[in-house]
Amino acid sequence: MSSREAGDYIEDIFNAMLDIREFTAEYSYDRFANDRKTQYAVIFRLLANGLHEKIEKNENERKREASRKGAKKGNSQKNP
Repeated sequence: MSSREAGDYIEDIFNAMLDIREFTAEYSYDRFANDRKTQYAVIFRLLANGLHEKIEKNENERKREASRKGAKKGNSQKNP
């Protein structure tokens, strides 16, 4: 798992649920079914947690790769 703890993910899910409840509070099923904008907002909010994790993972991988490249470059300069 990344630097975030399991509780962080649970909090993100809980906050997403609160947002979705707010988005749809005054909606009947029919109104929601006919409101694409709200449907997309709900879908995006559900996916946002996964996107955040993916972005964080990619950033960490880039940093590790840059660190490895820097270490290799430093070693090659020491041994001409």
